[in-house]
Amino acid sequence: MYRLPVYTFTAMDIASSEARTADYTVIGTGATDYRNNLMVLEIWKRKGSNPVERMAEATRQVLHYQSRILGMEENRAEDFITMYEYMLKRGEFIEEFGEESRSVVNRIQRIPHYGLQSKRDRIIDRLQPVINSHSLWLPKSLSWFADNIDIYPQVEYDDDIDMLEMLRYIAVPPSQEHNISGYEEESMASVLNYNPITMSWN
Repeated sequence: MYRLPVYTFTAMDIASSEARTADYTVIGTGATDYRNNLMVLEIWKRKGSNPVERMAEATRQVLHYQSRILGMEENRAEDFITMYEYMLKRGEFIEEFGEESRSVVNRIQRIPHYGLQSKRDRIIDRLQPVINSHSLWLPKSLSWFADNIDIYPQVEYDDDIDMLEMLRYIAVPPSQEHNISGYEEESMASVLNYNPITMSWN
């Protein structure tokens, strides 16, 4: 076991409907080190999912991992912020997560829509380099996710792949100018306990 300085980020791909037949809402957190490796730390996914449930999970991951950014599609961000602030006024998240839950909306980064590029091409363009360079790390508990990546785009639901592409978009590595040898002076980076036995290259 050794300690690895990282920046952490959370991304949220929201289902298009709350119905049980809908696609998935996926919330995931990843970390980047100074070599720009992307480590997926956790993935939460639910069919549809109600707004309060996904806001609570996003809050939990952001605060647990001290994520610098919560990324979501720009066309979803305003509704999320409006409802989140309403829920805060009702005291919904303060009791469970404390006053720090008020900071979640300030960490939101709006991720632009596809533009002229197709969704499939955008995902491949953004993820292929990190996969080919063996810079994507997954816990062995997420072996199912590695399988989805391997067969993309021939997957029934690609919401977890969408979330990973969002993580890659928002993830910025700690600067190489930081004190990489000791990290005592690194005040902004989280420190990840990395165990090569439980984490694996994809």
